Amino acid sequence: MTGPTISMRYSLIILIVAMVLSLGMSYLWNPVRIAQNSDNPIADLHAMTQQDPDLERALQHADNRDISDLVKWINRADILQRQRLAMLLYILVAPKDSEGMRQQDPDQVYRYRERFRAFLTLGTGDDRLDIQLENLLAYSVIISPETPTEQDIALANLLVPRLRRAATEYAEDAYWDTVGCALFASGEYANAKEAFSNARKLAHESKDKRKRTNEELYTRRLEATEHNLQLKAENSAEAVVPLPRESKAIAKTAHAPAAKPGREATSGSPTATESAKP
Repeated sequence: MTGPTISMRYSLIILIVAMVLSLGMSYLWNPVRIAQNSDNPIADLHAMTQQDPDLERALQHADNRDISDLVKWINRADILQRQRLAMLLYILVAPKDSEGMRQQDPDQVYRYRERFRAFLTLGTGDDRLDIQLENLLAYSVIISPETPTEQDIALANLLVPRLRRAATEYAEDAYWDTVGCALFASGEYANAKEAFSNARKLAHESKDKRKRTNEELYTRRLEATEHNLQLKAENSAEAVVPLPRESKAIAKTAHAPAAKPGREATSGSPTATESAKP
C-alpha cells in the first residue's frame, strides 16, 4: 500500500471521527434540548435575559400588553434561540406532577398569554411545537377567566382552523376539546357539538389512562352544548348553560397532549428576572 493511499485513509478516518464528535457535541449542547429538560425554567429564563437585555425588555413589555418588541426579537432571533425561548415558556406553565409528568396550568398560560401570542405571527420553526403553544393559548383564554372577554373569544376562534386541522392530523382529543370550547364561547353550538363528540370518542378509545379520565369532562361539555343547541332551536328565552369547567386537579391534565418535546395581574405579570428574585 502506497504512502499517499494510507494518508488518504487516515484523513478519511479523522474526518469521520470529527463529524461524529461534532454531531455528539451539537446534541449535548443543543439549547432547545437543554431547555426541554429544564427543571428550573424561571432561572433559565433569567439567565437568558441577563445575556440579552433586549429580550428582558421585550418580555416586560409583553406582560404589560405590548408585544411589539417581543415580535421583533422573535423575528431577528435564530431558530434555535426562538425555540429555546418557546420551550422555556412552555415548561414555565407546565410544572411536573407527582409522577414527573409535565401538566399545563391554564391559569399560568393566561398569565403569560401575551408572550405566547407574540409567536403567532412567525412561529417557532417547529410546526408541532407551534400547535401546542396555540392550543394552550386558545384553551386558556376561554377557561381561565370567569367570563372570557370578546377579545379572548376572538383570539381563540382565530386559532380554531389550525387546531381543527391538527386535531384531525394527530387524532388529538385535547385539540378537539379546545376547538369545542372556543366555538361554545362564541355560540356556535352545532360545530362545538361535533368537536366535543370527537374529543370524547378519542378519549374513550385511547389506551392512555390520562386521556380516558377526560372522557367525563368531554361528556359534560357535550351535554351542555346539546342543551344550548336545543334552546336555540326552540327560540327559548331560557338562559343558556355555561361551559362546564373542570376541577383544578383535572385542569392540569385535560390539555396536555403528548409533548414532542393565576388570574390576570392588573399591573402586569412578573418578568423572568423578577420571578427569579428571592
